[in-house]
Amino acid sequence: MSNSFLDELNTAEDNKDIVSPLLHDRDGRFSRKGERKFKIVFDPDWLDTLLAIMFVSFLFMADFILFAGSGSVKVFGDSSILPTPEISIVLSGIVLFLTLSILLVCVFRKLTHILISFYALLFIYIIFQQFSQYYHHINIGSYVVPVYTILGIAIAGITFAIFEQNKLIYRILYVIAAGILFFNVYKSYRGSGETHEFVESYNMQQSAENKGKKFIYLMLPNFPSYSYISTFHSPESEETEHLIVGFWQKNNFRLYNRAYTPDVNYLYNMAAALNPTAKSDSRQHILKNRMLTEYWRFYNLRNEFIYLKDNELYDVFRKNDFQISAYKSRDFDMCRKNYFFNVNRCVEKVNRPTNLYDMDISSWAKAGILTIDWFSGMN
Repeated sequence: MSNSFLDELNTAEDNKDIVSPLLHDRDGRFSRKGERKFKIVFDPDWLDTLLAIMFVSFLFMADFILFAGSGSVKVFGDSSILPTPEISIVLSGIVLFLTLSILLVCVFRKLTHILISFYALLFIYIIFQQFSQYYHHINIGSYVVPVYTILGIAIAGITFAIFEQNKLIYRILYVIAAGILFFNVYKSYRGSGETHEFVESYNMQQSAENKGKKFIYLMLPNFPSYSYISTFHSPESEETEHLIVGFWQKNNFRLYNRAYTPDVNYLYNMAAALNPTAKSDSRQHILKNRMLTEYWRFYNLRNEFIYLKDNELYDVFRKNDFQISAYKSRDFDMCRKNYFFNVNRCVEKVNRPTNLYDMDISSWAKAGILTIDWFSGMN
């Protein structure tokens, strides 16, 4: 073997950056010496898939924490750093589901981008369904389109455009923006370990001992009638019947079994009950617009459709120097008239998510109830 050929082989440039050089001696024996060199190469498709998973995971985890923290659920435990076990289980489930759904289509780049754009649209829809207390529409020609549909399509279009273009930095910045949203939501609930089943939203009540005033406490519950529950003929309905009758007997209620309501809608019946001598239709006592402060609500979620314009019963009580403490029923604001408080004290119950801490159940069961609550809030 010629020396010139061996010298050329020793000085060859091919693969020098990846492996240690191939050396030989004069007898023709070959060996490699020196450190092996590694070159890290990112697969752009897998990096794109990872960014897609992170983006949608940040969005839906932020929404779930907002939902769970809006009621009587503890988002964080005693450490105030890590979520409670039930919250951690649901967050892990969200990430796992989104990861698997994206991995199923990741070999098709465009299909992956269509899927995460759909998730972005779904995120906007869910946010409006859970936290928006109004439903604005826009007229486009002869069509009436909800605002969340237009906004969702716009966000989905932006998401698709950013992930489709070739500049990686734009996708990274977009994912960072979603991450900032999530960590701000996460941070805002840290340290909020207290839970409340009831909230006193207003209290200008004076002490009866000091002032000698008379008091009246009003409750107008949106509760199904005993006769209605008895029509289901199921073990659950029978158990509910026994609970209702037991509560009535224990608290000395009197049952009028021939009572009826004039309207099918219980909310209109409640409006009529507060205006008992009015001859006009109960709908005439209801305001047509919602309070501006109630357009978005991130605590004690509810959908109040009834705001009173008239409240004859309260007017009579106040005229006779009663102080009124109202327990507000869901879907009906019985504490205000013409958008102003019309009572001395207003108490409302935290209804959603479900209070889990009066139940002796496992963290997995709590996570299941929370997940069902979360889905039901999406409508």
